[in-house]
Amino acid sequence: MLAGLQAPRSSGMDMADQCRAAFEEAIPLLKERDLALRDVSRIVCHIADADDFPASFPVFRQFFPSTSPGMTMMWLKDAPSTAPKIVLIW
Repeated sequence: MLAGLQAPRSSGMDMADQCRAAFEEAIPLLKERDLALRDVSRIVCHIADADDFPASFPVFRQFFPSTSPGMTMMWLKDAPSTAPKIVLIW
């Protein structure tokens, strides 16, 4: 399990860019465990704004072009504005 994947610097980034940065953080962590994105079976997304979440769909398709891990979205409705827009748990 990889938890707390997020953009290293989320300030000023939209949700899609934060999602992309979180995936880029995950790839070397998976590799350290002799795993790759194709081995990911489930993703939990903690999001700060449900309206922005669809903007991350192209990013998911970019990183998972031929596989589709199960996904759970958890909307953190009262997240402070300084919180990341998306945090991933695998």
